[in-house]
Amino acid sequence: MPFALDRQIIVERHDSEDDHIARLASLARGVLTAEVQHVRNQRLTITNRLHQRARLFVRHTVAKGWTLTEAPPAFERIGDAHLFEIDLGPGERKDIAIAEATPVERTLDLSADVTLEMMKLWIDSPGASRELSGPLHRLLAIHRSVVDLAQEQESLRRRLADYRQRMDDLHGQIVTLQAVRAAGDLSGHLKLKMKEISDRVQKTTIQIVDQEEKIMLARVQFQDALSELTLPDALAAAGQPDHRPSAAAAGQPDHRPSAAAPAAAHPR
Repeated sequence: MPFALDRQIIVERHDSEDDHIARLASLARGVLTAEVQHVRNQRLTITNRLHQRARLFVRHTVAKGWTLTEAPPAFERIGDAHLFEIDLGPGERKDIAIAEATPVERTLDLSADVTLEMMKLWIDSPGASRELSGPLHRLLAIHRSVVDLAQEQESLRRRLADYRQRMDDLHGQIVTLQAVRAAGDLSGHLKLKMKEISDRVQKTTIQIVDQEEKIMLARVQFQDALSELTLPDALAAAGQPDHRPSAAAAGQPDHRPSAAAPAAAHPR
């Protein structure tokens, strides 16, 4: 951007890419086929170091197959490019967001953490399916419990490693004090301390085993909920007509009443 060469207008650029689920196509045995909006985000932090107002233009060209989803409201068009107008006061700083998206069909594994994060955003969006919202909330809750249990187990493992390290230190100190005659009280205190740490090691080991059982049970619940998750029939939900062949087309006699035949009269 040539206007930034004088260093009076400072532009900092940060680019990122995201994926958002736009539409679900099929879901079977934990494998989801969905239309994903692949989004490219561009964040510009523009600083005016002048003591007067400044107006500048940011040029952005949207690639073929992409759609602009977020941009400053004021712009001009020059060919395929957008020129976004930015007004800055003296010493003012502004953050400008430009985003563009393109639809991509992807097959996603619902047991993957990345997919579950995408589903968490999708069920909170206005276009989420009501039929899937409840089961997905339950699935995400089970996954959250698995993650929490795994984090607690990792914390217990670190605590166990610290206890064992402390036991090794105490053992070394006790062996060293055996050569000292006047170290009876201190040696007894260290042995008592070592027994206390040993009890903690045993207790923590039991907690880790119990935690492993809880994790296994939660994973089984997660897989069970995942296998029962199905996508509702889109045609039935939309109320679209049934395109199956009629009985006459299949060579069978059609016993349905003709639309042109008058209804039978009933005596009053």
